[in-house]
Amino acid sequence: MKAIKILCLTSLYWLTGVGRATEHPEVVLDRVEAVLYQNEAPDLGAKDVEDHLIIITQQEVIRRGFDGRDHSLEEVIDEALLACKALSLKVSFSEDDMDRQLEKMGLTVPQQVVLADQNNYADVAEFKDSLQRMYLANMAQGFEIESHLVVLENEVLDYYEKNPVWEEAEYTIQTCFVPLLETDKYIELQNKLQKFVQTGHGYGPRWDDAVTVKMSELSVDNQFLTEMQPGQLYLKPVTGGFDLFKLVSKRERRLQSLADRKSTIIEQIRTARYPQAIAQVQAELRHKSSIHYPVES
Repeated sequence: MKAIKILCLTSLYWLTGVGRATEHPEVVLDRVEAVLYQNEAPDLGAKDVEDHLIIITQQEVIRRGFDGRDHSLEEVIDEALLACKALSLKVSFSEDDMDRQLEKMGLTVPQQVVLADQNNYADVAEFKDSLQRMYLANMAQGFEIESHLVVLENEVLDYYEKNPVWEEAEYTIQTCFVPLLETDKYIELQNKLQKFVQTGHGYGPRWDDAVTVKMSELSVDNQFLTEMQPGQLYLKPVTGGFDLFKLVSKRERRLQSLADRKSTIIEQIRTARYPQAIAQVQAELRHKSSIHYPVES
């Protein structure tokens, strides 16, 4: 613990510029906003101390995040603690991983230099360190949060029973338009088609390909389909002739089965639980960590 305190004080000392000669006025290079140490870190050598001791500066907070939005000090702290946790979990994001990721992002070395300069990084190395911390934090969060997102069978069943989903009725039909070629033979054609509807004989329609429509998709004047049985025919007078309908098959309104919905239900429960799970992971990490907010003199 003594080594930790010395390292903290030394970092604070030089960041504020107090370590300069007394005849020169104090120049603030940056300001320490928080000092973090994860108490559950491996209690070993100096490198472990450095890996698990993090100093958050004002510059880190005011920089726009890699997601394009501004972040509060507390959000930066949470990310830093997660990145620190990644080390405890033996999660790694090596320089080779970083180079591959930057290549995937299409960032050349000159572009990295420009990006680092635009976001007030000291150099590309610091830019990469910040990006590495983000990836480590994301990987640690994914690992830590998973245990909070496990959905039990009884939870799935309870959700299913309390949130029923009904599948509306569906009708598979074929249609055929029969044009009236001679207006004075309307009754004759109608009788011929009506006989075909009743007996299935006396006319050879050219049916269109079968289509399936849902109950909600039926127009008001096509509601007769709901009363038909598979194989049944229907004749409907329309402008310029008649429409023949044949019901190929129908499926009545039914309750969607648990087997069909299980994966969706699990995803819905996990999604609803996600914000609370993140907050819980962050709270656990903070409980296992020491966070100091320096007070300005």
